[in-house]
Amino acid sequence: SCSRDFGSSLFFDGLPAVQALKCVFRVVVVGAEGLPLGDPGEGDERYCSVEISGKPSVNAKTQTVDALADVVWDHTLELVGEVGDALDFAIRGDVYEFGRATLTADQVACGFRGKLAL
Repeated sequence: SCSRDFGSSLFFDGLPAVQALKCVFRVVVVGAEGLPLGDPGEGDERYCSVEISGKPSVNAKTQTVDALADVVWDHTLELVGEVGDALDFAIRGDVYEFGRATLTADQVACGFRGKLAL
């Protein structure tokens, strides 16, 4: 098929504002490995937090677990965001942050199963 330039134009006086498409992100945080050992008796527990990139008020976190090198949460989190959002993850304890990782908007859109490097 070919197109020809007829010198025609299409004019708009304005389009309705497009609302961002809301969606629910359901994230299953399985666990983490290779964390520094802590002292469970000292209250040095670990949790994973997730927030929508650039929107720190939209966040959730797993339950806390003992300060082991390899931890298992197997915890489902839900956040309400918009199509095109990325997700930021952080592994934290009472005192320290042990690492961060981000799922890009493309990774979120395609679905992601696997490990993220901290």
